[in-house]
Amino acid sequence: MTDTEHLARDRQQQVLLHITRIARESRSDSSKLKRFLRRYERSPGELDDIIQDALLEATRCSDRYMAKSSVETWFFGIAANVARNHVARSAKRSSQVESLDATPYVADGETAQRASESVMDVSQCVSYRQLARVVDDTLSTLSPDLRGTFHLACLEEESYRDVAEIQSIPIGTVRSRVNRVRTLLRSKLQQGFADYAS
Repeated sequence: MTDTEHLARDRQQQVLLHITRIARESRSDSSKLKRFLRRYERSPGELDDIIQDALLEATRCSDRYMAKSSVETWFFGIAANVARNHVARSAKRSSQVESLDATPYVADGETAQRASESVMDVSQCVSYRQLARVVDDTLSTLSPDLRGTFHLACLEEESYRDVAEIQSIPIGTVRSRVNRVRTLLRSKLQQGFADYAS
């Protein structure tokens, strides 16, 4: 076995140890992981399902951890993705149930109103997609540390204190990183999305 293979195996074992520790800590209702995931799901049963799926996914992907951030930050990113997918699936299921309950006939005036609203929705969707592409492209150029901090603070809406705790960095570093990313995004958005730049 080469030195590189030894390092990769050791790193994977460290990741698995961290995942085991996180799993143990998550049994408590006041655990950092449960507090983090409650922004997506409040039901204790559903929350436990999300945590279970996140632990399985992290274990499955443990050989892909590249040590560009702490194991905890890496795991919380996986947990956030699992939670978002869980919420999206739940929303899709409930909208399918609602559509089955909807009445098939609509008065003519209402049909016209909905048609004009859908045209506005399409143009808004195109605009939002273009905006999202600019933001995604900008974020993809950032270092993993900057991107991780911004993601937790601004997209996941964690408090700066919680982000500092999750990433094991000073709160001043969180503020500085978020400010740098916001400044960069503002300058990019000024080029075609000035309304959003503020």
